[in-house]
Amino acid sequence: MRRTMFFRLTLIALLAFCLLGQAFAAGRPEGSADSYRIGVYATLTGTGATVGDQQMKGIQVALQEINAAGGIKGRPLELIVYDDAGTPEGAVRAVTRLVESDRVDVIAGGHLSPNIIATIPYTEPEKILQIGAGAGVTWTNAGHQYLFRATSNAGQYINTFVDKMVEMGERTTAIISLETEFGQSSRRAALDTFAGTNIRILAEATYQATETDFTGQISRLLAPNPDSVVMLGNSWEMALILRQLRQQGFNKFVYTLEGGASTDIVRVGGEFANGLIFSCAYIIPERVELAADEVMRSFLERYVAMHNELPVSDTAFRGYDQMRLIGIALNNTTDIRNRDANRDAFLRITNHRGLAGVFDFSPHTGDGLSQANAYMIYNQVSMAFDRATMERWRAAQR
Repeated sequence: MRRTMFFRLTLIALLAFCLLGQAFAAGRPEGSADSYRIGVYATLTGTGATVGDQQMKGIQVALQEINAAGGIKGRPLELIVYDDAGTPEGAVRAVTRLVESDRVDVIAGGHLSPNIIATIPYTEPEKILQIGAGAGVTWTNAGHQYLFRATSNAGQYINTFVDKMVEMGERTTAIISLETEFGQSSRRAALDTFAGTNIRILAEATYQATETDFTGQISRLLAPNPDSVVMLGNSWEMALILRQLRQQGFNKFVYTLEGGASTDIVRVGGEFANGLIFSCAYIIPERVELAADEVMRSFLERYVAMHNELPVSDTAFRGYDQMRLIGIALNNTTDIRNRDANRDAFLRITNHRGLAGVFDFSPHTGDGLSQANAYMIYNQVSMAFDRATMERWRAAQR
């Protein structure tokens, strides 16, 4: 056990060393003073390791930019990285070390909302600024003073895709949701949103992240013949669910959240992914030149230059926005060693154009974005939602 723990910590230390070396080699300010340290916990091992790796790669791109531009008030930015292994317990261990041993003032949190929630009791009392990359509904708008989000709140995604369901004339639906805080808080928010529409919920089912065969759940969902299906969960399982839905003969629209933007959906779902409508902050284009705007294009060019490939998960975008927001706040703080001043500087970010949109943290809710975008998959390509195109797809299924 001791040897296993030593090996794991060694790997983490090597990863952190590689990140630092890459960042400083890319842009360490000449004649700078000691570096300013930012704590990071991310899922680097376990079932979510691919997604956590994407978050770190986005962070690396932002880190390179910040240090190349002079760092933080002339000092290079340094990362102290720990693996949360995809569990709340792992996140708490990582944050405890960052707070008690490394004494960081700012933490870039992971992409898993349960992990972020588990660490709040360790960061809030210490007034440590934590910028999370998760989309779970409940951990912002909860009165926390030092906790902020670097992406859209899943509640915004839910409002957007339900609006599209109304627009497409859905009258009934069935919901399948992941049995985690993210999946169930999204389910509750969806039910609340549906309550304000004429859409009726005919059936529900849940699943575990370890499942790959969803035959039983799908049979339960389709038994009452719903007009549509809503999926609330992680991209990999949703790709399998979508494929199995189509294989069982469901040829109507399926709706989901930001997981629909993952390349897993088309890679695993193939032609069965067509007819998926989803809401999120960003989509991954097939080529850099197909980027939605110049901000995204510029990021993708730098990402490809550093990592020799396009992102495969939207957490790369979240990681980039996360570190850029931290850099802006710390460069604008009145006292870099004063945690209240750092929080106040974050609250003063009101017009920053990030990959997810224009961030404005002045409402003091922890959320910096108030909007989400709608997309669809047509001919196995993710694109901006267009009702006429989706109507053509629906007509072709009859």
